[in-house]
Amino acid sequence: MLAFSGCYYGGGEKERKELGEIRKRWKSLHAINPDKVRRHGRCPLTPEEVGLMLRALGFGIDTHLYVASGEIYGGEETLAPLRALFPNFHSKETLVTKDELA
Repeated sequence: MLAFSGCYYGGGEKERKELGEIRKRWKSLHAINPDKVRRHGRCPLTPEEVGLMLRALGFGIDTHLYVASGEIYGGEETLAPLRALFPNFHSKETLVTKDELA
């Protein structure tokens, strides 16, 4: 989703290069200004922003979160702030065995 939106998570040049390579696969994606898109609220929230928003809405540390998506861009490093805010963090890999996933 991050690649399709034209947005960045603030990972510097490495992130811009990786997402740029992904975006080249689709000719229908046009070049946009990612800073302008974010200012207009059209970028996906970062995991940290999601955590801060949930806290602001009153969800406490005992809340269980389930991430139903595939791989999160940036992996564990990107998820660390959300996990710190909500340690009851789950995904399909943490809820079932490897045999069940297969």
